[in-house]
Amino acid sequence: PAEEYGWPARIVCVFLSYVFFAAGVAKIRETGFPAWMLSDQIARNLLVGHYWYASRNRALWPFGAQLLQMYAGAGVILGVITQFAELLYPLALFVRAARVTVVPVMLAILIGITVTMGPFFHLTLLAHVFWVPWSSVVRRAQANPLRSA
Repeated sequence: PAEEYGWPARIVCVFLSYVFFAAGVAKIRETGFPAWMLSDQIARNLLVGHYWYASRNRALWPFGAQLLQMYAGAGVILGVITQFAELLYPLALFVRAARVTVVPVMLAILIGITVTMGPFFHLTLLAHVFWVPWSSVVRRAQANPLRSA
């Protein structure tokens, strides 16, 4: 039963919530609420990822620099999305609507960081499998098996 054996997965979800919320709060404490997300920090990070001498990890694809060339305000938009996703992440523990929106947004942010800036958060990405209600997935798969032609 989920009540008996589901607590380790819930602990991982609580840990992820703490990590992302703490990152959002740290940004507020260091720079003030709107300052970090409205700054050019994201834009600078997108550019630095493309210069091997300035970055520990080279970006996989120069999409970040291309995005900034197409739209200069992209860094601010990404900053706002990141800040709010980090601050709202703990709501996913209690609110289903937050779980189906904020968690995928954070996954997209982590993948975007890997692709455009270089750092790879493989364990953090992998830990997101604990958000998936696997018993429901298995139940639905058994109720609607794929039909062979």
